[in-house]
Amino acid sequence: VNVRNTAFEKLKAQGESVVGNMKEMLNDFNPYHQARAVWLLSKLGLKGRKVVESLLQHPNETIRATAFRALRQSSENILLLVEKLADDTSPFVRREAIHALRDFPFEKIKPLWLKLAAKFDGTDRWYLEALGQAMEGNENLIYPEVKKLFGSDKQKPEEWSVPLASLVWRLHPAAAVQDLFIRAHSDLISDEERSKAITAIAFISTKESVNAMMKLTKSKNSQTVEQAVYWLSFRQSNDWFNLSDWSKSEIDPARERLVATMKVKMNRILDEHQSFDERRWNAEAMAADAVGGKFLLSMAEEKKLPIELYPVVEELIFTNPDLNVRIQAANYFKKPGEGKPLSISAISALKGGVLTGKILFEKNCSTCHRVNNIGLDVGPQLSFISKKFDRTQLLDAIINPNAAVMADYEPWLISTKTGESFFGFLVANGPQAIIIKDLTGKKNTVSTSAITSRKKQSGSIMPNPASLGMNEQNLADVVAYLMGLK
Repeated sequence: VNVRNTAFEKLKAQGESVVGNMKEMLNDFNPYHQARAVWLLSKLGLKGRKVVESLLQHPNETIRATAFRALRQSSENILLLVEKLADDTSPFVRREAIHALRDFPFEKIKPLWLKLAAKFDGTDRWYLEALGQAMEGNENLIYPEVKKLFGSDKQKPEEWSVPLASLVWRLHPAAAVQDLFIRAHSDLISDEERSKAITAIAFISTKESVNAMMKLTKSKNSQTVEQAVYWLSFRQSNDWFNLSDWSKSEIDPARERLVATMKVKMNRILDEHQSFDERRWNAEAMAADAVGGKFLLSMAEEKKLPIELYPVVEELIFTNPDLNVRIQAANYFKKPGEGKPLSISAISALKGGVLTGKILFEKNCSTCHRVNNIGLDVGPQLSFISKKFDRTQLLDAIINPNAAVMADYEPWLISTKTGESFFGFLVANGPQAIIIKDLTGKKNTVSTSAITSRKKQSGSIMPNPASLGMNEQNLADVVAYLMGLK
């Protein structure tokens, strides 16, 4: 490198006297030699620059682009050169011309920028990025001109061409919020184009853009709602923080960010190109997380969870912080270290402790059952259970809960398009939405358009006592407490 630079400086010092020699290098078969000749010629006075300017008509687009780059450092009238290249057949060369516009005031570059923008085909992302960078800070000023350029000033936003839609996505001017909202809310455009409109709104930091995104959460399109909720939860923690009274929002940003994180982990698990270790790490993280556990249950229900990851999930999911997940996990996963089946006759022979049974009930059973003023009304009320069952029947109901499930307590598993699952009892089943009450008593409303599957579970939601870590003596104690209730 030092040798080449020394040679470059020595030749440069000789000025126009070596222009002829450098012109010969332009015909060299080595493109690197050609490029070095172009850059050196641009430094060899007026005569050298004239040669480089003539290369703007060279049949090779790489030579033309290199010549323009070199002239940007030595020419006094770059905009004149940009004008010459505005009609170049190569988008690569035109892109180089667009980059040069960033150094000049808006009014000087507007006509040239519009001429170059008119040649955007709607697919070249590098070209699009160059146009966006050249117009940074002037997006609102150029937006009306862009609409006129593509004839959309007389069109509805849903009728925009792909080049215009892509350009507005990249520019995302504040003046375009209403047009972008119309596109985001429309069923007349593709999912991809609708998603681009939503994303563009997300990168506009005005109260109008926040309000538009809020309205999109009420869309009938579940995909639109999902994206709008994601952007609101994400942006309210940064650029949108001071643009709205977030205390009035029904969105839980922490949960939505967690849902988004778990979706990423789910996709990594399903990506067969990821290493086993990568998939295992993500499965472990999901199994230990309340939201992630619900995703895993949905994957298991739909038989999407890779079989080799079942042992990984089984190690952690039975200690998941969400009771719904822990209980439902027994339908899909095997709990490690489960011992021999519990025996009703063996338990019946044990003497139960009432006080110990009360403590065990409050710890393990009161999350679903109520006794007097203790517990929740998720499952049947047990204050007078001794009047319905004798000791043996009660033990059988606890150890074999699937033997007889009451109609009002038939559990359902609802899977959604987002990958989440909801487990519990159907409280309402309407044409627009369902309401499902989980095992904590919380009622979740799920739009019917967001549901991918709904499956009535064959057994009870009541967990196997062993899954709660209860042994035969523990059950004898709990039964003694319940049978002693008056």
